[in-house]
Amino acid sequence: GVRKAYEYQRQVRGRPEDVSGYDSNADLHERPDRPAACLQFLYSLSRTRRTRRNELLSLLVKACDFDSGTAAYADANSTDIPFVRFVAENMAGLEFKYLDEVLHVIYQVSSVIASSGLNLYQQLESEAKDDGDIEHGVSKSKLWWQASRASVCIGILFVLREFLKSHYGVTESRCTLYNPSDATSVRDKAVAWSAQGNGGRIGWSSCPFALQRMESVTDCIRQRKRFRRMMTESLAASEGSPVLADDSGNFVSGGRSDEPSDALLSAEELEMLTMDDLDEASMRSD
Repeated sequence: GVRKAYEYQRQVRGRPEDVSGYDSNADLHERPDRPAACLQFLYSLSRTRRTRRNELLSLLVKACDFDSGTAAYADANSTDIPFVRFVAENMAGLEFKYLDEVLHVIYQVSSVIASSGLNLYQQLESEAKDDGDIEHGVSKSKLWWQASRASVCIGILFVLREFLKSHYGVTESRCTLYNPSDATSVRDKAVAWSAQGNGGRIGWSSCPFALQRMESVTDCIRQRKRFRRMMTESLAASEGSPVLADDSGNFVSGGRSDEPSDALLSAEELEMLTMDDLDEASMRSD
């Protein structure tokens, strides 16, 4: 359902790079510091039930993830960066009322960084010594190009995570202690939005290829270096944190359980919800 909302926006706006997760027709006079998400109406339909709401948020984050073990991963075009940015901008623009909502998104984002992000980081670190030869004309496989694009997707999640922490005033320690299966202390705790420049929109200056195409080997190498630096700094900053790193500096899930709860809606049930209401949500964001 979210993919169809993206395709609709793509048809309206033309180029994939011009697609935005923000609703350009929202009433800016009412909340000039708070741009609305294209999927806000869709999200409001699932907000009344915590399990339904959190399942939707989880699926949104997972839509930004990739599986390097699949055959499709070898296709350099299989990673749709504009789509990942569209989803991230929607999550940045959703009107969260409770701390549980914000922490759940951050939790899911951290889990992707701790799995796919770390695996990609290790791959790019092992390939770093060959980047100089590649830059001087040595050809590289589709997997090399795909890994470069995948690093942009993880970079987008990094930016989203920091954006939510900053605009909702959430500390790293609060993120570390959050457990979605035991969130009674934050479930009904109200959270306040704080606009901090850029019109309340997420900025991509630290991840420029979220907005620009990587069209050359040089572009890819620049992105690879930026991603490796981002991951290295995150590992150093999160030393000892069960959210991102263990005592050896390795990414871990911190004892979290990502097993689906019986109380959660299945992906098929959620898809039915999004499909039923997609047309109305898309028309609202046109």
